[in-house]
Amino acid sequence: KNIMKRAAVFFIGVISATLIFTMSVEAYRERFFEAIKTFLEDSVLYSYFSDEKEISFKNSEPTYVPAGYIELERIESDISLIIIYENDLGEQIVWEQKLVVDGGSMVLDSEYDSQETREIDGAIAYVYLYSDGYVMAYYEHNEYVYLITADRLGSEELFQLIDSMLN
Repeated sequence: KNIMKRAAVFFIGVISATLIFTMSVEAYRERFFEAIKTFLEDSVLYSYFSDEKEISFKNSEPTYVPAGYIELERIESDISLIIIYENDLGEQIVWEQKLVVDGGSMVLDSEYDSQETREIDGAIAYVYLYSDGYVMAYYEHNEYVYLITADRLGSEELFQLIDSMLN
């Protein structure tokens, strides 16, 4: 009985400490939305949930674009910005910024060949690389989700694109 009591007290202490630590960390962090990842056969479904109301969309675009790329097209709406850049070879970079709305979702391919991650301004940026040269980056920051796709760029250039829109 004594061993069971001690074990129960120990586990209650561990759970209490974990809850207190989690609550104190959350209190100091701004969190605009929650994202739930659901893994499907060959893709990942991101489902977004937010309590934020009446957020106005503010464009965040990269100040760095790799040499040789020029802006080809810009598509703006109340909740998104898409910029398409292209070089002389016809290779494109597509920059997408989306305001997270409650109940929103996004599906991404999960059959990439390799993945790289980097912390940028307190959030993790993911770069997915494919053997044919296609690359894709996914980044959540404040109330936005960023998706960048490109032909034949390296992960460092995608990380630099993301970092440049914050500075």
